[in-house]
Order: sequence, then structure tokens, then C-alpha cells
Amino acid sequence: MYICEAILITIIVILGFYVAIIDIKNNVIPNKVLIVSGIIGSLVNVIYYIMFAHTFLKLYISNLLVMTVFSLLMYALHFWAAGDSKLLICVIWLFPSRFYDNKEILYFPGMMLVLLIFFIAYIYVLIDTCIQWRTKKKFYKRKAVYKKQLIQIFLSILSGFIYLRGLSSICQYLLGNIYVSNRILFAFINIFAVLIIHKYSFFTKWYILLFMFIIDTILLKKVGMNSFSVKPYIILILAIVFRYFVSGYNYEEIKTEKVCEGMVMSYQTIMEFSVSKIKGLPCDTNEDMSVRINSEEAEAIKRWGKSKKGKEYITIVRKIPFAIFIIMGAIIYFLIRVLR
Repeated sequence: MYICEAILITIIVILGFYVAIIDIKNNVIPNKVLIVSGIIGSLVNVIYYIMFAHTFLKLYISNLLVMTVFSLLMYALHFWAAGDSKLLICVIWLFPSRFYDNKEILYFPGMMLVLLIFFIAYIYVLIDTCIQWRTKKKFYKRKAVYKKQLIQIFLSILSGFIYLRGLSSICQYLLGNIYVSNRILFAFINIFAVLIIHKYSFFTKWYILLFMFIIDTILLKKVGMNSFSVKPYIILILAIVFRYFVSGYNYEEIKTEKVCEGMVMSYQTIMEFSVSKIKGLPCDTNEDMSVRINSEEAEAIKRWGKSKKGKEYITIVRKIPFAIFIIMGAIIYFLIRVLR
């Protein structure tokens, strides 16, 4: 059993080093290395779960299914790229389920690993931003943060609280102890639901929010204040603020000739492309992972750089290296479980 676990963790470590280098260099996670790692891990898993860890098989499958859905939602909400989603699924596929912390009767303890991943990413963003500010390096921002924008962020958090309270009350009322034992999982589910709701302006209208507030009040009487936990609301605040950073985290100038597939163009750069007659240039951007340029667009941008109206430098949105954080989170989580 220990040999199988050692092999699986070794695959994660080797995969992590390789993916980190490629992701930093090319902004792409190769599918081939994920497939090869997954195949080798599958052979080890067959031996591991049939001969040694069959009691953990149910836990392994349930976590794999939940984390797969989570990864796809992360991609659908443009938190990260498709490669990051596939990497997380591959890591969960390889991670030995015996090391999940299940003392609190968590049905999906793999979500603790997700919390660790985002904690590392959040710390990285804060430290990196402080370093750039401290060194007075040229620092781009999508827009200045005006009072109106701060009010919008506050209103987003307020409306998010209203929906989160309602969803939490409904889950507890319908699921009872299952909800209580898996607050972290349902917190993530509800937070994702809130973030999806925020994509539609209809749900942020005052009369809809008033209606939800009334529903919250009614449900609160049924489930009581004992069900209230501040943690999901802290996570929601971090998610909203973190999403703001992810969507336009910060920017950097690169030489136009060095643009490559997978990069995200800034609004400023897209506006410069709009007056060009060169075909194939990207024409729109949300400054998130949903608008990463392909190889054809990268070549068109290089042609634009050599044209009369082209420029030697362009501004791109910096990509948060989630691949590194996913691997770091898995390794740190494993070490915590071993040392406990």
C-alpha cells in the first residue's frame, strides 16, 4: 500500500514541476502530460484500491466527482483556464484518498484541499502586488478605482449575502445533518450559485433583492440563528474581491513579437487593434481566461506589430499561475496529513 501511495505522490510532484515550467513559459498546460500521468496513475490506482484501500474507494469516487464538477465550474466562471481545470482533476485522480481528513464526517474532504489552493493564490496576489508597489515597477490597472466602483463592489457583497443566506437556509432546512456535516462543500456550492446569479442583472434589481430578503427572514425563523456561520460570508467576500483581481489582476508590457497563444489582451491593446485593417486580430476582451488568444490571433498580432500602425509593445493581462498553486496545495495538504 505504501509503495502505491509513494508512486502516486511522486507522479504528482513530477507532474507539478513539469507543468509549472511549461505554464510559466508558454501559458499552456499540455494535455499529453496529463493523459500520461492519468494512465500511469490509473494502473497504480487499480492495485491500490483493489488490494489495499478498498474501504476508501467510495470516498475516492465521491471526491473525484465533486471536484470534477467544481473544476468545470471554475472554468465556466472564468476563474481559470481549461488546463487548470484538467490539472486539478488529474491531481484528485492521483491523490491517495487514505490521506483525506475525514474526522469531521465530511462527505467531500477534498474541498479542504481547494481552500488551501485558494489561500496560497490569495497570498500570492497580495504579496506580488505589494512587491510591485514597493519597487515602484510600472503597474497597470484596468481602470482607476473610483467611489462609484467601490459602491458597486459593496452592493455586490450585500446582495451576495442576501442570496447566500437564503441558499444556506434552504439547504439546511431540506438536508439537515448532511448540510451541517458538510458546511464547507455547501458553502462553495452556494457561493458559486451567487456568482452565477450576479452574472444576470435581473437578480440584482432592488425588488428582487427585497423579495429574497423577506424569504431569508421567513427561513431564518425555521432554521434559527444557530445555523449561522460567518465563514461562508468571509469566503464570499474573498471570492468577489479575488474575482476582481483575477479578471483584471494586473498588467504588463511585452514586446509584440513575443506574444503567444494563451495570452489575454488588455482593453487598451484591443482598442489599438480596432483601427487596423489586418485580418485575424482579436476584437473583444473581458480580460479573463475566456478570451485567451489562439495561435492564429497571435500570428496576426505579430503582423500588426510590423505594420505602419503597429507598436513594438502591447499590454496584456497577467495570468495568475493557478497550476503551481494546485500542485503546491496538493503537496502541502499531503504533508499536513502525514505529519499529523
